[in-house]
Amino acid sequence: MKTVVIYYSFRGHTKAEAEKIASGISAEIIEIKEAKKRGMFSAFLSGCPAALKQKGSKIVLPEADLSVYEKVIVCAPVWAGYAAPAFNSILEILPKGADVEIVLCSGGGESPKGLAGAVQKAEGLGLKVISSREIKTAV
Repeated sequence: MKTVVIYYSFRGHTKAEAEKIASGISAEIIEIKEAKKRGMFSAFLSGCPAALKQKGSKIVLPEADLSVYEKVIVCAPVWAGYAAPAFNSILEILPKGADVEIVLCSGGGESPKGLAGAVQKAEGLGLKVISSREIKTAV
């Protein structure tokens, strides 16, 4: 099964987790960046409210053809209890019907509403969520 790990990382914790996942299953890995790099102030001022509303952000689109993968693992940090805005934008570029595993990385612990919201968002976009989980990362 051809698998890709797609991730957005703000401070590097999610990147480390995504790299562990990809190396553990010999998957390809793609980093997604926001079109406009955020500072810490911007992440809190505009990023957290967007995360709460499950809004997306402008991202730099990957060059890879995502339709060639049988499974997509999407990793993102948790902001204000929900997936960071870039996560929602990643979901929007995935092929409809794709098998998706959601991995949210949180330094603050569990965020069940955020994980449930991420699954609901993905399913609402026509993606097939095959699993979802949270990983507690360093703060």
